[in-house]
Amino acid sequence: MLCALTHINQEASGALSAVDRAWADPARWRGALAIQAGCEELLRSMSDALRHCGVSLNVESVRRPRDDRSTGYTLRINGELLDLFDYDPANPGMPLAAGPWMDCTVKPLGLVNRLLDEAGSSDRVAVFCSGGNDGLAVLLPLEAIQVLAESKLIPEHDWPVVPSGVT
Repeated sequence: MLCALTHINQEASGALSAVDRAWADPARWRGALAIQAGCEELLRSMSDALRHCGVSLNVESVRRPRDDRSTGYTLRINGELLDLFDYDPANPGMPLAAGPWMDCTVKPLGLVNRLLDEAGSSDRVAVFCSGGNDGLAVLLPLEAIQVLAESKLIPEHDWPVVPSGVT
């Protein structure tokens, strides 16, 4: 089941924001959008679907990449600090990370998957094209993700990635 299903009625009424549409039509998690609009907004758009899996998500920004004099991007998710990237002090506005779009996709969704596991849910967020401009995040049972990953119908480079743990 795509997380998008939780937003179908709102979308029909036109009540969705651009960020909600990014998650709901189809469930897109774009690395660039995550940095521009904020991972926290994308994560909040998943809240209803996650709540059905036993996860209540509280997300806030600690450091935002677009703020004046920002030193990077850090979120607090359910009380846990999550550093997404730091800016190069010698070159403000330039992330030190080699793949900040990947980090802004994999790190928060890895934490969400850990919360799903702790809640006893068999569902996980899987990402297709993780870290790129056209990422697709779906909430599915692990068994369904495994079937997709082993499918001969999906090219190997398009197999889903299930972000896990945060280091």
